[in-house]
Amino acid sequence: MSGTFEVFGPEITSFSPTSGIPGSVITINGKGFSPDTWSTKVRFGTVEASSITSLTETQIKVLVPSGATAGAMKINVETNGQIVTSKDDFTVKNQ
Repeated sequence: MSGTFEVFGPEITSFSPTSGIPGSVITINGKGFSPDTWSTKVRFGTVEASSITSLTETQIKVLVPSGATAGAMKINVETNGQIVTSKDDFTVKNQ
């Protein structure tokens, strides 16, 4: 049997707001996220967020980690062993 198939990984379509201070809630929209907190990680640059407050296959709500330094950075979502990076930067502001 022959044929073709496509494998679709997770995707970040948007996030809001586009800036915030540590502790702010950020909503990440997309698709292909695992709804299990044990298999999903969110990083702001290289700093992992320790608090995911809500998680579905299409949306993640997460707190900006306290260890994130001020400046522009990408948001990375690791879910089921796959990593996806935001196209746009998130800006961490000083408190």
